[in-house]
Amino acid sequence: MKVYATPKVPVLDVGFYFSEAGCIASLTPQQTRFTCGPASLAAVYNLLTGVQIDQERLARELATTTIGTDHEVLGQWATENLPVECMGTDPYEGGLSIFNHRALLSGGGHFAVILGCSDCGEFLKIWDPHFPDRGTLIVRREQIDWTNSDGSLAGWHCKIDTGGRNFFGENIGSAPLPTEKYCDTIPLATRTR
Repeated sequence: MKVYATPKVPVLDVGFYFSEAGCIASLTPQQTRFTCGPASLAAVYNLLTGVQIDQERLARELATTTIGTDHEVLGQWATENLPVECMGTDPYEGGLSIFNHRALLSGGGHFAVILGCSDCGEFLKIWDPHFPDRGTLIVRREQIDWTNSDGSLAGWHCKIDTGGRNFFGENIGSAPLPTEKYCDTIPLATRTR
């Protein structure tokens, strides 16, 4: 297992805290700038099954192009191969989910994985396939722009049934995370545009 060290400091211009330890082998970075969907889906599949699937093959199955992966095709594959609990544009209510949001750096639509939320529901633990060497991110829920690049898709996520397992508190590419008692005390910078 290759571990990438990242200091636990806020990046003030974006409002993130990066976890101390880096990604683990099962969470494979996206192989191209447009395969965030297959990488996110492969990561969730691996977390649940322990089986690493080939991202390139998955990208072909999902008909991923140079502009990305269609959320409906990604959702269909998930429904056929994973225990999908719900999918759509309803507000995120916790749990393991693949979601689409406006990428902070590029402004384009981007898939990533929400590993779970804190007990108080304010913090989300996110693994981003574009920045796997930074481990997982802890963000406040309101810091996420829940729309794709053109605003036509808002709040889409695919929630996976984990049988009650909460990945938020697990050491998946990160140091231990804030608990309920810290929810009001951890200062995160406000994201600016």
